[in-house]
Amino acid sequence: DRVRQAVESGELLTRAVDTSSLPGYPTSGTSGRPMRVLRGPVEARLWRAAGLRMLLENGYRWRHATAQFESPPAEPHVLQRLGLARTTWIPPTLTLDDQLARLIAARAHVVVGTPTVLRRVCRALVERDARPMQPGLVVCQGEILDAGSRAAIHGALGSDPISVYGLTE
Repeated sequence: DRVRQAVESGELLTRAVDTSSLPGYPTSGTSGRPMRVLRGPVEARLWRAAGLRMLLENGYRWRHATAQFESPPAEPHVLQRLGLARTTWIPPTLTLDDQLARLIAARAHVVVGTPTVLRRVCRALVERDARPMQPGLVVCQGEILDAGSRAAIHGALGSDPISVYGLTE
């Protein structure tokens, strides 16, 4: 609650920053409700670089397609505008059937989402006997990956998920 109040009041930003032009990045909301965290251009690049480093260390390659369960989608970076690092954004607010259809159509080498969202999607895949392309890399973020979610995700996607527990805040 203290972090949320500090973010919402702008207390964590220097007063010399004009926040009207800064993009907001949503948190997952697992601590209660999502909030927007503002980042300047330098912070945004550092955040992306850290995420990219983690992906590359776990087998990601520029030619890989990614399905990312997140809403709203991030702005495409330069490589995506050139056709590399293709990402299909799948808002968890869509119906479960629409999420499954987008996941299957994405033919993703990499799947990224919170354990809660991925567990629900993977259980639905098994129930419907749907078979997406098996990704080589599944990344769970924003929440702690429990054993039950790990088993459900592995059972449906055939990959042992890695857990990246970090905070947007």
